[in-house]
Amino acid sequence: MPALLLRLPTASQELTTLVEPEDVVAPTLRERLAFSSRNLVGLGVILLFALLFAGWLFFSSAPAQVSVGSPSEISQSAPVVAPLPTEIVVDVSGKVRHPGVYHLSTGARAQDALTAAGGALPGIDLSSINQAEILVDGTQLLVGITASNSGGGVLSLNHASATDLDSLPGVGPVLAGRIVSWRKANGRFTSIEQLRDVSGVGDAKFADLKSLVRL
Repeated sequence: MPALLLRLPTASQELTTLVEPEDVVAPTLRERLAFSSRNLVGLGVILLFALLFAGWLFFSSAPAQVSVGSPSEISQSAPVVAPLPTEIVVDVSGKVRHPGVYHLSTGARAQDALTAAGGALPGIDLSSINQAEILVDGTQLLVGITASNSGGGVLSLNHASATDLDSLPGVGPVLAGRIVSWRKANGRFTSIEQLRDVSGVGDAKFADLKSLVRL
C-alpha cells in the first residue's frame, strides 16, 4: 500500500492565510470614514443651533425704535405758559409823605410800599397795618385814615381796624377781632365771600355785611 504523504502548511503560511493586510486595513479605513461623517453631521447641527441662538440674542437685545415727532410737532403740542408778572401796581394813600401809585416788584410787602411813598407822617399810628403783608397787583394801602372815610361808609376788610369793624351793624368787638385775626393769619382777603370763613359769620350775617365792606 502506497504511503500517503501530507504536506502541512508552515506556520508563516497559516498566518498569511488567516490575516491579510487588506483585511486589517480596509475595516479600519471604513470605520474612520464612518466616524468622520458622524462628526461632521454633529458639528453641523451644533453650528446651526449656535447661529440660531446668536440671531435670537441679536434681535432680542436690539434697542426699540421710538418715533419722535418733528420739532414743529413738539412745539405745537407743548402747552404755552404765560410768563409771571415781574411787578405790581399799588396805590398808597393817606398820611404818607408822597401818596400815589407805585410800581413794585412782585412779592413786595406793605412795608415796601410805605418806604416807596416816603414813609408815614410823624405821629401816625401804623398798628392797623400789617407791614409784613404781601401785596398783590391793584392793592390800595390806606395809611393813617379809617377805611370808612375813604370809601363812602364802606369798610375795607384788608385795612379796617377792629374798632372800625366794630362799628358795622351786627358786628361786636368779638367778631371784629376775629375778622382782624383771620386777616393776619391768611395775609389778606382776596374776595368778599371769604368773610364767610370767619367764625361767627353765617349766611344771614354775610348778607347784611356784604354791601358794607370791600377789599
